[in-house]
Amino acid sequence: MMMNHKETIWRDAFGLDDLSEIDGNFLLAIAAAKKEFDGYSQGKWDLKNYIIWLRISENREFVSISFIPKTDEMVGGIFFEIPCGGLYKYGRGYQFYYRLEDTELLEVTGMR
Repeated sequence: MMMNHKETIWRDAFGLDDLSEIDGNFLLAIAAAKKEFDGYSQGKWDLKNYIIWLRISENREFVSISFIPKTDEMVGGIFFEIPCGGLYKYGRGYQFYYRLEDTELLEVTGMR
């Protein structure tokens, strides 16, 4: 089936050097963190309302995956949201630390 230019324009959006490389273990840790986040959120916090920060240690042994609510407020480098009537619009932020070799969850920290 032949595609016209309109159907393939998304391919032109990438430059030749716009590559990112991650190890398969990193992807497994991301999937594990998403599962943990889903447990904390009990399905109530839409990921569309979050920014995800991915960090890997210098020795490439550990990874930190942070789920940060998109808010307009930031104090001291930390995003926060003031609850309205005791409820948060987006939910809480969490940071998950994993050992990459075996996707072992080492620590969970709440953000706020």
